[in-house]
Amino acid sequence: MASRGALLLTLGSLWLVGCGKDAAVGPLPDQDVASFDTPDSVLYDDAEDVYLVSNINGRPAEKDNNGYIAKMQPDGAVEPGWIRGGTNGVTLHAPKGLAVDDRWLYVADIDVVRKFDRVSGAPAGAIAIEGASFLNDLSVAPDGELWITDTGLNPDFYTPSGTAAVYVLGADGVVRKVASGPDLGLPNGIVAREKGAYLVTFDTGAWLQVDKKGRITELLRTEKGALDGLVRLPSGKWLCSSWGGRCLYEFNVQGGVSSVPSLEVDQPADIGFDHKRGRVLIPLHGRNQVALRQY
Repeated sequence: MASRGALLLTLGSLWLVGCGKDAAVGPLPDQDVASFDTPDSVLYDDAEDVYLVSNINGRPAEKDNNGYIAKMQPDGAVEPGWIRGGTNGVTLHAPKGLAVDDRWLYVADIDVVRKFDRVSGAPAGAIAIEGASFLNDLSVAPDGELWITDTGLNPDFYTPSGTAAVYVLGADGVVRKVASGPDLGLPNGIVAREKGAYLVTFDTGAWLQVDKKGRITELLRTEKGALDGLVRLPSGKWLCSSWGGRCLYEFNVQGGVSSVPSLEVDQPADIGFDHKRGRVLIPLHGRNQVALRQY
């Protein structure tokens, strides 16, 4: 029989050891966490070791000031009203994509990017994106620029508005349109990289590369479209969520793509990834839940 010390060591390699933000971490059980209101995006804030969940809480393009950002611990405990529209000087209508840098939390909110203190959640201003109709996702590039997608949808959430574009907010606070037009499709999830960004489209099911000069390159298409969230894994592979496939797809820059049988879910929106625990964070848009899955 193994000694008590050996048993504890084995358990410690699989589960959480110690306490605090610097504790070693390991796998946690899969679970579906309820208590949300049309969750659209989940972001893993590794500095705070929490999951941030945007909640539309109504129609996705309605300026009703009742959207909110929930804070969820990795064990599933939820603080639903961490940032809430209509309280404490906060304006927040239909929050979707989330991104963080060293200081700020950025939130896509219809035609405005809102800023909040990353730690306290206090409002810190907003940047209007002129001409946008359906801001959807955000990503901070290594050089600090913020990349933004406008999916270009009308308030009915189904018909194109003609505004689909990719924008960049520079360190100088100036917003510039990097790309637009039919080759862009209806851009949704985005991940900014050193020389541009990768993004997925909601209409054609395409995975695109957009460089800083606005040149668009199609890398692949999935069998079923309605692609939403996009994350890069530590292995270098990528995951994206698909409403059309009711699944998550894994692909790589060489063009390989396959669905992940263990990640078949309904209406998966803007996913996140907890790299400390090897865990995919999947907002289930129509079920008002967030699925936490080991991967």
